[in-house]
Amino acid sequence: MGKSKISWCDWTWSPVVGCSPISRGCQHCWARAMSNRLEGHFDVEVYRDRIDEPRRMRKPRRIFVVPRGDLFHVDVPFDAQVDILDAMVDSPQHVFYVLTKRPSLMTTALVDYLAGMSAMRYAQVGGDVARMFRHIWWGVSVEDQESWSMRIPNLLQMEDGLNLFVSMEPLLGRVEMLPEFWLDRIGWVIVGGESGPQHRPMELGWAREIRDVCEKRKIPFFFKQVSDRLPEQGKELDGRKWEQYPFEW
Repeated sequence: MGKSKISWCDWTWSPVVGCSPISRGCQHCWARAMSNRLEGHFDVEVYRDRIDEPRRMRKPRRIFVVPRGDLFHVDVPFDAQVDILDAMVDSPQHVFYVLTKRPSLMTTALVDYLAGMSAMRYAQVGGDVARMFRHIWWGVSVEDQESWSMRIPNLLQMEDGLNLFVSMEPLLGRVEMLPEFWLDRIGWVIVGGESGPQHRPMELGWAREIRDVCEKRKIPFFFKQVSDRLPEQGKELDGRKWEQYPFEW
């Protein structure tokens, strides 16, 4: 676990590292490049010695969970997912962001997690699942209209009352956030262009359109960056920064 340079979180937590491409948003994956440099590969690995880290940190943090992988990749064993979810549930002093490109597997894993939960743990929250997960944000990555149309319906299958968000980074095409009723459950939207030497362009008009929808629907909007060779560059959209959060910090 370590401090993060990602602008919408403070810390990253990597009990799982590794993934595999699933869509064109993965083409220039920074996590793959970093893992190839650090570990020599990008195969999925579980680091069980890291699972307890959030419990040991008493000072509240905003924590990005598994930034260099996907917690709900098919190669992550379910028992490891359970242990990681338990660590999050046991650490309400933090805010956790869980981001996936596999929302159908996330939904299934969460259903199975709740079904296997001990009666004692369930009783501790009075059977209120939303209360138990109140400090956890469940998100999906979207890069274009196709991924929006495919992934958002699966995200919306999550248990009622959970905190849901969408990260459109890298944004590679215009996204019409339709049908509009899907937005009823979306509590936060992040938008960012691709970074790196081979970055693909993001039209600012795409970001403006998403921002305008978020403003209309009163959804907090976070503009992370324009497309650039370096990460975290060009953080202004129309002359100002948009760094809204769905909670006070």
